[in-house]
Amino acid sequence: LEFLIGKQLPYIALGLFNFLLMTALAVTVFDVPLKGSFATLALAALDAEGKASYSFYRDGVADRQVTAAALTAACAALPDLQVVATGCLALVAQDAAIYQPWLAAQRAAGRMVVVDANLRLSAVDDAEAYRANVMAALQHAHLIKVSDDDLEALAVPGATVLERAHYLQQQTQAQWLALTL
Repeated sequence: LEFLIGKQLPYIALGLFNFLLMTALAVTVFDVPLKGSFATLALAALDAEGKASYSFYRDGVADRQVTAAALTAACAALPDLQVVATGCLALVAQDAAIYQPWLAAQRAAGRMVVVDANLRLSAVDDAEAYRANVMAALQHAHLIKVSDDDLEALAVPGATVLERAHYLQQQTQAQWLALTL
């Protein structure tokens, strides 16, 4: 207990203070509006195998308050925009009507499309629909970023992680694939 209070509590307090300070600066100095729930947080922990495990709160978050038309218009308003990127929970099946048309429009407009699979199966109710939507999004990508965990979650065939990564790239139009281990 003495260790927790004396050594760890100051770091927790400093982290909380830093979070509040950064939020205040974002709102007051940079005029970033706070929309949705202030409690939109991602909590991380390690599972029994030592891998990161996440908990998400997604109600009212910004990536769920947009439309494909608004995203496409925002990109079109930036004539020098050359690269767009998305991934992770923006690729849940419930948001397919937002992100799939936008990704297609960006590719058609000649922009480089980057998709970071970054699957979070623990955050979705329908893992199969999520996987299918991620695979559909990867079809629009010029560059795919996946981890060994993503390849496993997508059930990509292959004996080694490099074989699975190569197989995934061959199933898409992507020219490049970045693999993290």
